[in-house]
Amino acid sequence: MKYSLLILALAGTGCSTPRAAPPTSETTSATIVCSAHPLPEFTLRSDHLSNEAAVCDCVWSSLSEQDRKVATDLRNGHSDEASIESSFPTRFGQAIGTCTSPGS
Repeated sequence: MKYSLLILALAGTGCSTPRAAPPTSETTSATIVCSAHPLPEFTLRSDHLSNEAAVCDCVWSSLSEQDRKVATDLRNGHSDEASIESSFPTRFGQAIGTCTSPGS
């Protein structure tokens, strides 16, 4: 009787579902706050961040004058609904993508 309970207990633990592994560091994000340019804060996966200042310079230089004004307004908390609803988020995201791609 003792052995049958032991066998059942061992069988039960051997058939249990394993726990999920914790998330890998690949999904860790770093918040970027550009000090040299008035860009709104943005996040990057930590594996895309090699030189924060270079990324900020690249993003700023990739934006048009109008997008720079919108970025400055957003950084200063003066958001204009029309500018946010425009294609600024798309162009800002494209600039970040271009500046953090492996070839940049």
